This record gives sequence, structure tokens and C-alpha cells, in this order.
Amino acid sequence: MTSHSDCAIYKAQNGNEIEREILLLENIEFVKKVGSKLCGRRLDNHDDEMSICLIAFNQALDSYRHETNVPFKSYASVVIRNKLIDYLRKENRHRHLPLEINSDNFEEDMYSPAEIQEAIKIFQIQTDETIRKQEIAQLEETLQRFDITWDDLIKYCPKHQRKRRLCLKAAAILAKDNNLWEYFWRNKKLPIKRLAEELDVSRKTVECSRKYIAAISVLIRFKEEFTLLYAYIKDELERG
Repeated sequence: MTSHSDCAIYKAQNGNEIEREILLLENIEFVKKVGSKLCGRRLDNHDDEMSICLIAFNQALDSYRHETNVPFKSYASVVIRNKLIDYLRKENRHRHLPLEINSDNFEEDMYSPAEIQEAIKIFQIQTDETIRKQEIAQLEETLQRFDITWDDLIKYCPKHQRKRRLCLKAAAILAKDNNLWEYFWRNKKLPIKRLAEELDVSRKTVECSRKYIAAISVLIRFKEEFTLLYAYIKDELERG
């Protein structure tokens, strides 16, 4: 896109709906081409898939960052393909679709491999940032049940590695033992005595880290829902 188009994108991002509509109209064939290639047929303006592509293009307008210097169309094509792949999978269509977006999935005459790789990298970073924020919000909401805040986690996070490993071990025991977990979830408090016995430490040792242990146990128990946050502790848990 030209500098004029870059200016139009900037205006659209800052609330100019006329510029946004013009950009959508000017790029309708581009959007259709990206979607049609993925679906293996020429998309019509009335197709559900085309609607998904247009929604994705609109999202690309909002999330595009000019400072990355990646061409907008390279970035938009990644966003469109990702959104359309998600839609088609949910609709149980096109089971042959690639498991992930990579530069091999794009037409060589449309974009350079370097542009696509950079666009994919930026899109993945932005996607991870969005998911991480969602996971943090979800975790905060879950921890309200136990009167634990995000500030509590920062405050009570163990400073020493030995203490941290002990807390991770306690959290893993709690998360994996159904009886202990049921007690914890129902009564909204740690089974401190049992955990102290399992770890062969004093009750005070468990008590002073109870909020941190409780939070980590939630991450472990519901790790499928907190994939990015769980990744921060996964290696340490496996090392034991």
C-alpha cells in the first residue's frame, strides 16, 4: 500500500468511518482473492466465508501497527486466513486445511517470503498478547472466589527458588488430588494440614504461601483454559 493508504489506515484507526468504508471497498477484490484461495473456489459477496474475511480485514485495520514496517496487505492476509481457518474448522468444513499459517500457504507472486514471515510473527505476538490478557482476566475472576487478587500474587510470589519449588509441589498435589481439590473448592481454603503432611513441612510454611499455592493450583487444575499462563510454570513443575 502507498503512503496515501497508510494515512487512510491511520485515519480509520482513529475513528474515521468514511476512510474505513473506502478502504474496505478498495480492497474487496484483495480480500476475496485471499479467501477464495483458501476455500478452493471463487467466493461470492453473499457467502458466509466472504463475510468472515471482511470482518477479519476490518480487524486487521484496527490491529495493524505502522511502526512494524510490514506491508499492510501482508499483515491483513495473515489475519484473514487465520480467521477463516478458525471459522471453517468450527463448521467442520475443509478438513484438509493446514494446522497453522506459514509462508508456504501464500502465493509467491503476491508477497515476499520475508514479508509473510514477519507478518505471521507480528500476528502471533499480538494474538498471544490478547490471549494472555484474557487469561489473566479469567484467572482474576476465578481467584475472587478465594479472595485473592493479582496484587496478592505479586506480593506473595516466593523470592527464593527453593521456596518456589515447594509451593509448586504443594499446588500440584492439591490440583491432582480430587479429594483435596473438592475440599479446597467447596470451603474456599487450603487443606493446610494435609499439604504440610504431604510435603513434610510445618503448617506455618504452607500457611504463609497459601494465596500463591491456591492460585497456582488453579492454573494446574485448569491448564487447558490457561495455556499461556500455565506455560510459565510448566517446565519447573516437570523438573519437580
